[in-house]
Amino acid sequence: MLRARLRFCAIASLLGPLACSSSSGPTGAPSQDSGMTDAALEAESGPARDASLDAGAGGDTRGDAPLVSDAGAWCASQVHHLFCDDFDENPLLQFWAGADTQHGTVTLDSASYASPFHSFLATSTALGKSAVASVRLGKAIVEAATELHISFALRPSSLDPSGVPVVALQIQLLDVLSQVHEVIELSLSSSGASLDDFAPAADGGPDFDVAHPLSRAPGVGQWTTVKIDLLVPAEGGVGNGTVTLYVGDLATPLLDHVPMAPTSAPSFPYLFMGVAYAAGPAAPFALAFDNVTVDIQQ
Repeated sequence: MLRARLRFCAIASLLGPLACSSSSGPTGAPSQDSGMTDAALEAESGPARDASLDAGAGGDTRGDAPLVSDAGAWCASQVHHLFCDDFDENPLLQFWAGADTQHGTVTLDSASYASPFHSFLATSTALGKSAVASVRLGKAIVEAATELHISFALRPSSLDPSGVPVVALQIQLLDVLSQVHEVIELSLSSSGASLDDFAPAADGGPDFDVAHPLSRAPGVGQWTTVKIDLLVPAEGGVGNGTVTLYVGDLATPLLDHVPMAPTSAPSFPYLFMGVAYAAGPAAPFALAFDNVTVDIQQ
């Protein structure tokens, strides 16, 4: 538990002067003092309203929401998503809250992509013993959701050979005060992958800290589609949410409605994608992403 707690405190510290006690995880989204680029920062108190999502927010946004996305050809063919970015026609940060570049760089990559002609590439430097990398894009979802559906293409091209893990996707679930009450992460290493779920202690109880090893991991040097579906109770405190995960073209999910924390509740999701977290000592990481879609249901 302590290891997970320190890990999430470290994530929070990279995002700015956020409260992080010995009994809680990260407690906010990027602030004005964080490493996020100034041009696209959210409000200091937490994820603000994101104009790129407002047009599609409200109700069931899986079926008939207007397209709010990159104007690239792949996204133009996807007519039923609240958010879509194929990184092909616009600047990298056009549809994101900003970029964090602690020990690394984010860029558009034209050398490899799931759909022509670009992908998003996050690359970290070699990390010393006390170094923590945070090389990622951030995205706020502006409406409280009881369902969150995320899909993206992922291509890890460099992982630490000794097995040090890297968080490729972090989903922070925030309450109305922008306090993080649960975190879902997709972690990769040279020895496999896992989906991890953490929620800080509630009412003096133990932290919820569960790792779900995956029987199949995205292959190094290969583009693989990852789909994650989160379902949470319509009211907080009435039961566990569930998470379902697909990797590649398998019709059967690797995780099928696995229980989330018992404190699961409708949330304002905040997404981090890239080398979202990696702790040294570690060799450089390089992760590419393409064709990102997000849908919610309230």
